Amino acid sequence: MLVKMPNVNKIRGRRQADGSRRVYYYHRPTGLRLPDDPTSPEFAARLRELNGDLDRRRNEPGMGTLAHAITAYRASPDFTGRAAKTKKDYIRYLDFLKEKLGDLQLASIDREAVLALRDELAGKARTADYTVAILRKVLSYAGDRPRAFLLPQSWSNPAAKPGRLARPKGHRPWEEYEIAAFEKAWRHGTIERTTFALYLNTGQRGGDIPKTNRHHIAAKQINVCQEKTGERVWIPLSDDLSRALRAWMKGKGKDRVYVLAGKKGEPMGVDYLRHMMRDAIRGAGLPDDCTLHGLRVSFAVRAHEWGLSWEAIADVCGWETMEMARKYIRRHRRSRAVITGLDEANRARREDRNGNVLQNTADRAAKR
Repeated sequence: MLVKMPNVNKIRGRRQADGSRRVYYYHRPTGLRLPDDPTSPEFAARLRELNGDLDRRRNEPGMGTLAHAITAYRASPDFTGRAAKTKKDYIRYLDFLKEKLGDLQLASIDREAVLALRDELAGKARTADYTVAILRKVLSYAGDRPRAFLLPQSWSNPAAKPGRLARPKGHRPWEEYEIAAFEKAWRHGTIERTTFALYLNTGQRGGDIPKTNRHHIAAKQINVCQEKTGERVWIPLSDDLSRALRAWMKGKGKDRVYVLAGKKGEPMGVDYLRHMMRDAIRGAGLPDDCTLHGLRVSFAVRAHEWGLSWEAIADVCGWETMEMARKYIRRHRRSRAVITGLDEANRARREDRNGNVLQNTADRAAKR
């Protein structure tokens, strides 16, 4: 008599030399191996135990939901081992996901639901993509622990590679004339010029500079602890940064422990600093795509044009900026190649002694 056994997965092994094939039995929801003989009392007892445990866990409030996974993820080393700023950024999105989809069973979240969430936030492309990226991390964490989150063995992460929304281009480096315009508008001794010089001459991220204090500046170098990587880097002071710091520390910043300090002496918050610099940039008559982060890219571009290797620059300011800087330099090289070609063609026309207009440099070469 054929008896249907719930939650049992039967797998046939390779054919043996005698033509027989061994059969293996697994508990489908948990992936645990069952006894080899499905007619034995031990098989039936183990199956009842696993199914009963599964039923009990399913009846526990919130078990196997996205909220359950988010709570577990936040308590795990995958989350707690990250930098403070990264954790702060993650929490914002984890809280949103918990409120939005927290009651859903993980096994019920499919790709269509993920794309619907992304498209709902499409008005802010970066927010939409980052939300999906955080969801992908949580689901990946749960997927590695299927028994804990009641996931079937065949489950796959629905947030994997959903495609990114079109978005504005990244922060661009400042042009040299824009740097000159800002420096003309904000003289040495102002907090705006000091902030500008710090970011332009160190290539650091937004949150790395505000915690810099007087003790971090000595022997013609500045040392910065990067929040994202936890690494401390030592950067020689350029002449421009030295002048800016001297003017600031002898003037309004002379009694401040932190170089960029608020009214009560505490380090400026990153958001306050960005708003202050946005107003300063507009005050200098510069466009909104001149950003504080763009100065970081400018540092990388300048450093490479002065002959530093990408590896050396990466040690100071990180790989994210490197890719933007590479693209920018490639564009500049192409532009220079175009102008060089045009200049050569124009010279060819002027140098034609017979008065014939040469169409291109190939014509010039052929005439010679």
